[in-house]
Amino acid sequence: MLKVWFMFDNHTFARIEPLDRESLVKQATELFAKDSYGMLAVRDRDAPLGSLYLHGKGKSADPTQLGKWADAVVREIEFARLMVA
Repeated sequence: MLKVWFMFDNHTFARIEPLDRESLVKQATELFAKDSYGMLAVRDRDAPLGSLYLHGKGKSADPTQLGKWADAVVREIEFARLMVA
């Protein structure tokens, strides 16, 4: 099961749920608006999925980049479902 978190630059966290594409993009956009130095992190059980991390680097959220990130997260969720089924 994947878990998606936003880590603020002060190392506090906000969990992102539900994990559908629209919610991922909406919540990520809102969180980057609060902290453009934050980052999105994805974990599968206890393992980090570094390829799905997204760092703000002080820039405002790019809708295209967030859409690509959300698509990759949704693909990973679907892959995990196929592996368990």
